[in-house]
Amino acid sequence: MIKKTVSKTEFVRDFQNIRPNHFTRAGLECLFELLNDLSAEMWQDIEFNIISMCGQFTEYTNLKQAAQDLGVEVKEIKDCWYCRQFEGGLILDIYSI
Repeated sequence: MIKKTVSKTEFVRDFQNIRPNHFTRAGLECLFELLNDLSAEMWQDIEFNIISMCGQFTEYTNLKQAAQDLGVEVKEIKDCWYCRQFEGGLILDIYSI
């Protein structure tokens, strides 16, 4: 297996080339930080699989929208470790709710 570490710039660029309309630039930067933190917490590398990440993570404009779409209370999303807010929205691992 060959591994390559990607910078935030490469992460955003590659995502925008393959799935240009899936996340905003701010959302991609937030997702990168979330995955980077998760990797550090788990002491494991995370595979950079854009298609898989698009199926697992969703960008929402606000907590209320995410709660409505997922049929849960806002508090559940706020308490989720796999949720990261940024100016203009939030990134959420939809499988963690």
